[in-house]
Amino acid sequence: MGAADVDRRQGEVAEELRWILDAMVGTSMFDPAAPAAQARALADDMWRSAAPMIQAAAPEGVDVVDLRIPVADAEIPARLYRPAGQVSDGCHVYFHGGAYWLGSIDQDDNRCRWLAASSGVPVLSVGYRLAPEHPCPTPVRDCISSVQWVRDHADALGIDPAMVSVGGESAGGHAAAMTALHYADLAESDASPGLLAQVLNIPLVDFSDPSIYASDHDSRCTPPGPDSVTMRDMFFGADVDDGVVLGMSPARQRLDHLPPTYLISAQFDLFRDQGLDYGARLAAAGVEVSSYHAADLFHGAAGLTALSSSSRRCESVHADFVRRAHASSR
Repeated sequence: MGAADVDRRQGEVAEELRWILDAMVGTSMFDPAAPAAQARALADDMWRSAAPMIQAAAPEGVDVVDLRIPVADAEIPARLYRPAGQVSDGCHVYFHGGAYWLGSIDQDDNRCRWLAASSGVPVLSVGYRLAPEHPCPTPVRDCISSVQWVRDHADALGIDPAMVSVGGESAGGHAAAMTALHYADLAESDASPGLLAQVLNIPLVDFSDPSIYASDHDSRCTPPGPDSVTMRDMFFGADVDDGVVLGMSPARQRLDHLPPTYLISAQFDLFRDQGLDYGARLAAAGVEVSSYHAADLFHGAAGLTALSSSSRRCESVHADFVRRAHASSR
């Protein structure tokens, strides 16, 4: 397929964000010749410089505590955000994005403050270990373990262990989906409580989908196909078994026992179609599904809250769903 034959998606990217899209499409965060840790440090430095310009100021009235969560052979950082005027004794466990080799709880600190303040629900942000130093399944297992840790320490945290929801963006959305599947299976097998809800923001749900690795797509869509290839190779490592890829793809699993789901999609997201299909399959399986589609955003633009009302809307709909899900369980 030639460039002229690539289907263009309807609509346009929000005008105020086009310069960022141009920068994202025109550069790569990864130099194959550089160690991943070096590329990650460079990305962290770029984020720190840009954050004050691209993120709306964090709200007041949120108490923040840094924590350490023991996982297999390690401890990982976590951060608990408890809002003033808290309306829920539950907890929303949040997993950051970053293609499983980038990102941190620091980078999503502002977002989690807004999420806690707007929803009235405590938020626990999880700093799961990153690939390629810690490849599949370690990052996902860290996320699953963090939920169990919340439940095991519910009394000390002041949290109802039966009122735990999960959510995340991009790779974090994948982690949330995998975590929800794990606890749904567990609830069926030993009568443990399942999760209250899951919020999947521009999630990756099918690693076996060839379209997310393609280069011949609408140039306004992110992430670029080669970046998805980098993510896959870092997460799975060399010579990965097809069975492992399918096992790590929520879209390839049984879905009828999952909790209420809120799906956030973006028009210019290379993962859009598999995410929308996942929502449709969840609904067909009898799962309660709500959704929001950002018609003028690209993958990752929801965090640009200082620049775009569309980005701020994505943040608010996530918080609104968390608030409603927790309120309905009281």
